[in-house]
Formats: sequence, C-alpha cells, structure tokens
Amino acid sequence: VDSQSAFSGGYAARIGHHNDCFLAVATADEGYLPNNDASQDDIQEMKDYIHREAFYTPVGGESCETGRQDEALREMEYLRWTYVNVYYHPDVVSHWRKTGDYEVMQRKLGYRFTLLRSHITGKVEQGNTINLQLTLRNEGWASLYNPRPVYIVLDNGEKRLNILLEEADPRWWHPEKEIPLNATIQLPADIPEGKYTISLWLPDESDYLQDKSAFSIRFANEGVWDEQKGYNVLGEIEIDSGTL
Repeated sequence: VDSQSAFSGGYAARIGHHNDCFLAVATADEGYLPNNDASQDDIQEMKDYIHREAFYTPVGGESCETGRQDEALREMEYLRWTYVNVYYHPDVVSHWRKTGDYEVMQRKLGYRFTLLRSHITGKVEQGNTINLQLTLRNEGWASLYNPRPVYIVLDNGEKRLNILLEEADPRWWHPEKEIPLNATIQLPADIPEGKYTISLWLPDESDYLQDKSAFSIRFANEGVWDEQKGYNVLGEIEIDSGTL
C-alpha cells in the first residue's frame, strides 16, 4: 500500500500488521518472519516495508518473551505502532512499567494531535469572512486510519454553527512533520451578534456516534478540550453588525 492506493477500500488497503512475538530471539525476530534462519538483512527488509506501509494501515502486537524489552520504544516508533497487548507477556509489560516505557507508550501509540500555532480573525462583521490559520503536529507514532470529518464550530451558548472543512482529511496528518490547516469561513448575514468560541471538532464519521463527545478526537494540549461538547477550543471571536 502506498499513497496512491491508501484508503481505497480494497483488500490490501484494509489489512494491517500484527506482530505476535514482538522482540523475540536476539538473532531472528520471529514476530516478523517465521523462519528462525532468516538473516538480519531479511528482517530489516521486512521492518522497512512495514515502516513505509504503516502510514496507511495499522500495526501492533504483543511480546512473547523477555530479553529484548529495552528495545521496544525504538522499534515501536520506527514501525509506527498503534496498539499493544498489555496483558502479554506479563514479565515484559511489568518491566516496561518499572522503566517508564509503558508511560511513553500510553502517550505515543497511535496518533496524538497537538495545536502548535493559531491565527484567527478576532472580530468580524455579519456576512463577512473569518480567516483561520492553524499549524498542527501529530506527536504520536502512527496515523489515523478511519475517515473522519473536520469542522470549525462557532458557539455562543445558544447558537452553534458547524462549518465542514471539506478539503481536510486527518488520515493524512502523518507523524514527523508540521500540518498546516487553513480556511476562509463565510459567515451568514443573519448570524446573531455577540461573542463566540471557535473550536476544532473531529467527531466520529457515524451519525449515531457523532454527537457523543467520547468518540471525538481530543487534542493533547491542556486547556482546549470541551468534554461536554467534544471539541477543541481554539479561542474566541466577536461578531457584530458593522453599524454604529
């Protein structure tokens, strides 16, 4: 799977990788290749393949024996892990808890979006436009794999306006780089005057789950999450009529 075939709905685009014996055997990792006689070159070739494909399909697994548990963070980062079985192998997981690696995994497995910078029009007249310039970063090890809409939300407590950013697709917000998210938002001429919070809302694609905040994406920044409504508050704007 590459950038051209990713998310196509085809069989290959829907198959991920599960390593059932992560960090096994110092000379030949059984979790990547079933043959214990596989060379280090063969193993590295498989890892490089997963490293490339994991931008588009999920990767995870479980450990199966002790001995190489200190290599976990480096391997998981390179292979862009999304999940790990924390019940097996118990001795390995216990070691990760003692060393602090487990805490790092909690933060880094999967995607972890943060807001780096924002520039938003602070005051605007009814019927005019809001200019929005955001810079995001995915600080997780992996990408988002399921489709998910991106909305800008204006909310004054009584009136809420959801603006879909049709060109935004968070499945392409990959790790390791800054992500620009820019938009020009046309306001209705009859939007009520007053102060509004302006927020970024990434709900579940399902109509049934969309209004359940537990299924919306929460950014890692402190102080931006509205738990009740399930969106990330960027700031506040004022809308007026433009008349004296």
